[in-house]
Amino acid sequence: MRITGGTFRGRTITVPKGLAIRPTADHIREAIFNIIGHDLGGCFFLDLFAGTGVLSLEALSRGCETAVLVDLSPRALESIRKNAAALGLSDRVRIIRHDLRKGLGPLAGLDMTFDLVFIDPPYAEGLLLPTLDRLDASALLEPTSLIIAEHAAKSENMPSFQRLSLWTRRVYGQSCITMFQHREAG
Repeated sequence: MRITGGTFRGRTITVPKGLAIRPTADHIREAIFNIIGHDLGGCFFLDLFAGTGVLSLEALSRGCETAVLVDLSPRALESIRKNAAALGLSDRVRIIRHDLRKGLGPLAGLDMTFDLVFIDPPYAEGLLLPTLDRLDASALLEPTSLIIAEHAAKSENMPSFQRLSLWTRRVYGQSCITMFQHREAG
């Protein structure tokens, strides 16, 4: 797997064999950055269900200031740690081991807000909507935050949220990218 753009374009990301994750395909990552823009200078990036962490590393390659990656798998997190170190990005990456089925609790203690959020839970486990609900109710978002959700193309329609409004939805084979813009409650 390779980083598709930015400072580290073409650099290889390694993933341990047997790691039961579904990395975001290169063409989908490229599509995401074509939609949101390539220059992410100064942004703070949150990666929920980080898996390989390739989207965060890609965001850092494209100028994000910091990436916070959350996943439950120690093997996945160790792989992210090694890839970040190989790219010289260890000081811009914060890794949190947490079961996101239990909420966003550890993120509240960071005293950070995020400009970009990527959510990519396992497709068949029903974790996307509860995570979006929790994010919608959290204090983790900037007034102009963009939330990017990767999910199965055959999944149910997105409900309405209090502070997240549907911006765009794109289907790529069996995967779908749905993007939301954060709006202030009012």
